Amino acid sequence: MLTPDAPTAIREPDTARLPVRATDDDGREVPADPVGRVIGVWNQGEAYEVEFATPFDALATVAAEQVIRGMVRPLTLTSSIVIPGSRLRQDPG
Repeated sequence: MLTPDAPTAIREPDTARLPVRATDDDGREVPADPVGRVIGVWNQGEAYEVEFATPFDALATVAAEQVIRGMVRPLTLTSSIVIPGSRLRQDPG
């Protein structure tokens, strides 16, 4: 049985993001990139209990490698950026 321990890099009630899909404690699939709140730290950070409000209310126990501390998402450019009123144009590449 998992027991909460400390110290860890991610702590209660840190904000965390799942960059990959996960299964919540009710067996539903939580899609990649939801942001939630850490409500439990297990075995000195081997796993975390994370509570999500979107895309639906969910509680998931996830392995440490599935969690990123904070809400930062990587920026991905998928098309050209045009700045109105300017001749500047930046193409991703």
